Amino acid sequence: MSQPETSFTSIDYRPLLQRLERKGIVEPTRVQAEAIDTILDGADAIVSAPTGSGKTLAFLLPILQSLLESPRRRALRALVLTPTRELARQIVGEARELCDRDSVNVIALTGGDHKQTQMEHLTGAEFLVATPGRLAEYVAGGLVDVSEVEFLVVDEADRTLDMGFADQVTQIALSCPTQRQTLLFSATLAGSDVQGFVEALTDPDKRQTIHVEGEPEHRSQEKILVDDPAHAARLLPELLAGRNFERAIVFANKRDRAEALHKALVAAGLDALVLHGDVEAKARKQVHQRFAKGQTKILVATDLAARGLDVAGVDLVVNAELPYSVPGFIHRAGRTGRMGRAGAVVSLVSAQSWNRMASIERYLGGSAAVVAVPGCEASYKGPKKTKSSGKAVVAKKNRSKADKKKSDKDTDKPKTKQRLRDRKNIGKRRKPAAKE
Repeated sequence: MSQPETSFTSIDYRPLLQRLERKGIVEPTRVQAEAIDTILDGADAIVSAPTGSGKTLAFLLPILQSLLESPRRRALRALVLTPTRELARQIVGEARELCDRDSVNVIALTGGDHKQTQMEHLTGAEFLVATPGRLAEYVAGGLVDVSEVEFLVVDEADRTLDMGFADQVTQIALSCPTQRQTLLFSATLAGSDVQGFVEALTDPDKRQTIHVEGEPEHRSQEKILVDDPAHAARLLPELLAGRNFERAIVFANKRDRAEALHKALVAAGLDALVLHGDVEAKARKQVHQRFAKGQTKILVATDLAARGLDVAGVDLVVNAELPYSVPGFIHRAGRTGRMGRAGAVVSLVSAQSWNRMASIERYLGGSAAVVAVPGCEASYKGPKKTKSSGKAVVAKKNRSKADKKKSDKDTDKPKTKQRLRDRKNIGKRRKPAAKE
């Protein structure tokens, strides 16, 4: 029987290639082409690539090939840590599509699920995908044995740090064998925290860094000026009603704001779903499925809730509120324009968030196009003056005549030297006796 036609030259395990071909994947992405060889060579790989560039397959394929070519049952051999349960389930789904459960037992371990059921599923797991908090709890309690792990993967390393999981990941890594192979995947490696994380978890003698640039030409950037949150909530339904898109994700910074925007869209007659940290696990799964199947085209979400979303056909991202950091913007924008497809990112910008947008534009290397929604134009037209960085020039406050007069009066007073001995409590002094 002939070998499947594919450009994954480093993957020579035939069943894997056949399953890739059935999924319609015959050409590796840039990050896959570079990372697969590095991982198969045994290096500790530090991989930086944009969201949607194919990072998941970049570590799944070489790990699964290694496990399948040298089977060893009843031992946990591969461990993937990821910041959210949605992303964990997505990785498990992809891994199971690539290999039969009889050949490699792939299991998810996340918060929000019944512990007794999880313990039953963990029996005989060879490939575990877990959230750091839940796994750290199980490892500390002796419920999961990671002493034979051959591959440790930290996916979305930057967001894992942002969400405060550094201590849990470190605790888990210290419980794994020192001779393991460690792989860190992230959208960005910027920041001293990430670099410190890399140095703590990987072996400097076998560490290799792979950096893959994004393809911004597939993703347009636009900004719309708004006056305040109320104005943004009125504008959003008009914006979405006037756009042609297959699927759209609207981002908010907090769950209360996500709820408010969702209500505004529903009140305007638009079919929308909402996803945030307070949505229960079962309902979150239903929301994800409805959005993935295209039963609902609009999803309002917070960053944490949308972290695990990997849905094809998202061609519009709306930042109803700008994220607090440039990496946060990159992760949001990465939901669209994936795998070379066209997408658009629209950011609503107020006077309060102008400087944040300027920092984002400077990082991206260009300004977003200013657009407007007819009938919903803002009174705010941008800052009167800007610096070379694009940030607003803050006008100096003019002092009133009374303040100036008071200041001048204060400067006329002679300054007296304050000595410590003069400020000490030296008690009451006797008054001199009156002369007779």
